[in-house]
Amino acid sequence: MKADTSNRLWGLGILLLGLVGLYKSAALIVLAAGQSSWVATSAQVAKSQISRRSKGSGFGVTVNARFAYRYAVAGEAYYGDRYSYWSMDGDQIDGAERFREGDRIVAYHHPDWHQYAVIERRQPSVFVWLFMLGSLALAAGGGRLAWSAAAAGKT
Repeated sequence: MKADTSNRLWGLGILLLGLVGLYKSAALIVLAAGQSSWVATSAQVAKSQISRRSKGSGFGVTVNARFAYRYAVAGEAYYGDRYSYWSMDGDQIDGAERFREGDRIVAYHHPDWHQYAVIERRQPSVFVWLFMLGSLALAAGGGRLAWSAAAAGKT
């Protein structure tokens, strides 16, 4: 009985994790699909920083980037930090390498939901699609584990 409860909790946790990943990746893909109709507006780079640190072993470098910009639509100010929809993280490194703070740039925002904007209109990479499929598999496996544990506890 105790193992069934533990398996059910693990299954529900895995299901939840998979559903969150599925939601995040699907939302990104749906937003990216309509980028060709997004409206161009002028923007200004508010933050552009890159830091590189050695991992200590001498065999790698950790790169952290921060990229953000300000733009206005119909007199209302917005703050964006997504360079493109190519990856899940918004390609902060690409934006920080290409632009400096204070640079004037063109941002493309969603015609109805102005808070969604990008600098470069790129479609999601194959890795975003694989992440979505992995999240779906995780959700299905977690759901199956939770369901089978619940069914086992009823007998």
